Amino acid sequence: MDTQLKKKIMALAQESREKTLEPTVRAYKAIFTTFDIIDNYIRLSLQDEEISRAGRSILHILIGNGGSLTATEISKYAWRSKYATIRVIDTLERGGYVTRKSPDTSSDRRKKTITITQKGVELFEKTFKITIETLCPQILEGLTENEITECYRILEHIGNHAFELMKSYDNSFTYKKP
Repeated sequence: MDTQLKKKIMALAQESREKTLEPTVRAYKAIFTTFDIIDNYIRLSLQDEEISRAGRSILHILIGNGGSLTATEISKYAWRSKYATIRVIDTLERGGYVTRKSPDTSSDRRKKTITITQKGVELFEKTFKITIETLCPQILEGLTENEITECYRILEHIGNHAFELMKSYDNSFTYKKP
């Protein structure tokens, strides 16, 4: 590594350490760090399961919407691009958790209806039960009812604000509000 690049890296590292002391930056960093830790804990807790967090999310979306949606509709609820959504759906289909049915002769996979299968429902039931009975209580252990309510209120406010900010970047794609 040349000296100029090394100096630039050192300067950026110092600036990063200094900025991390600011309350807004600390809070922002804490949100993402906490999410990563929780996400990894959930992944470890559900390691026997064959599908990813994104796959579980899609099963949850299908359950919440009567069992069938198009890939485009799923992508809006999942806050993912259509391409990323289709990749996850492909994996779910290979595993037998969903099926695709075409309303016409179109070969466009986004227009096909994605329907959760019995195997998908069973996996959803199993992971939902683990989440409600084990993961939620474990992760929120030690917080009072008021702290949990306040945490929810703050995160909901941040999510709603970020949703409004996001609209200014991409008016061509209507995401489903949380």
